[in-house]
Amino acid sequence: MFIKDTWKDQGVYLGIIWIIVLCSIGFGFLNIEELNKVEVSVINPDTGSSVNSQFVIYGSFENIPENKDIWLYTVPSMTKKYYPEIVPVIKLNNAHSADGSWEYYYIPSINEFKGVGKSFQIGIFISNKTDRIYIEHEITRLNGSTNGMGQLPGRIQDMGIKINITKM
Repeated sequence: MFIKDTWKDQGVYLGIIWIIVLCSIGFGFLNIEELNKVEVSVINPDTGSSVNSQFVIYGSFENIPENKDIWLYTVPSMTKKYYPEIVPVIKLNNAHSADGSWEYYYIPSINEFKGVGKSFQIGIFISNKTDRIYIEHEITRLNGSTNGMGQLPGRIQDMGIKINITKM
């Protein structure tokens, strides 16, 4: 009886250990970004603002993983094409601002922005190293071109921020 009860007890203990191990493995597969919600905002300019040809756009962020970049992109109202900025606002593997702020000196260089009264949107997306290589390739391809990107690649996380602006 003693041996039988010991095996029974050991089976219960082994079962509990397996449940703990399986739960630990399951939690290891969770996306850490989902646990810490990634947030990016634009503080200035406000949507509906009129801006000069060159202006500073700034905002804040929370929970951006260190292996991610924050990028701005522009969508002219007349083309509906995406034009990513030449460099990220916060660059991959750089120490992020301690106070959670970012700023970018914005100089639209696309032909569609020439002329007063032109409207466009500024949006934000987040990318990883692989996406960054693709985006830099697209920027090189688009250099001086008015083609733009028909859409952002599906693997890029668009933050859903759209700031509507008109050029003065």
